[in-house]
Amino acid sequence: MARKRSEPAISERSYRLADGSLSRTFSVRYFDRGGVRRRVACASREEADFERARIVLEQTRGIVADAAGPAPEASITVAEFWPTWLADARSRLTRSTALEYERIYKTRVGPRFGAVALDGVRP
Repeated sequence: MARKRSEPAISERSYRLADGSLSRTFSVRYFDRGGVRRRVACASREEADFERARIVLEQTRGIVADAAGPAPEASITVAEFWPTWLADARSRLTRSTALEYERIYKTRVGPRFGAVALDGVRP
């Protein structure tokens, strides 16, 4: 019997550079609809959180999630994605942090980027 595939997981890797400083990378690991293990590399924890939320959204909508991103016809706006991301964030963050993110979205992000297609957002 095949084991159940869990939700996407974020992993962190720290390693020492030649100059002695520490560097950290993050990756999101998940299984696509075909059962193939996938990994998306991210430069920051925030980017990894965003990718994890994007993958969860795609999986709940039945879109095949892969490293290349969503299909063009599946594109949604930042405003449409916000409630899904916030619900996921609330399950992982403290109440005060989630409230602060919500405040920032309402005052800064939503008015300026709410109508932007999510697949058009870049760091």
